[in-house]
Amino acid sequence: MAKPTAFVKAATCAADAVTGVRTHHIHMVEASFAEHWRRLIFRDVLIAHPDVAREYEALKRRLAADHPNDRVAYTRGKTTFIESVMTRAARDGVRV
Repeated sequence: MAKPTAFVKAATCAADAVTGVRTHHIHMVEASFAEHWRRLIFRDVLIAHPDVAREYEALKRRLAADHPNDRVAYTRGKTTFIESVMTRAARDGVRV
């Protein structure tokens, strides 16, 4: 079988066994997947800038309340914010 040329990404959710409430969303990727490194840069920006982290937290809480059963809408709702943070990071010289 030929080796795939694209990245492999898997995601899974973990839920509390008693309540069924989702507690974790886990991503697994190949080391060469550039988007993985972008996510780490985003994480590092949040760590370095607590004000940005608080904005992101508020956005995520609002989206979770607005879309409790729609993971796609929740994720889409974060896109503009994340792109804005990454654009600022790139302007500041942070590169993948």
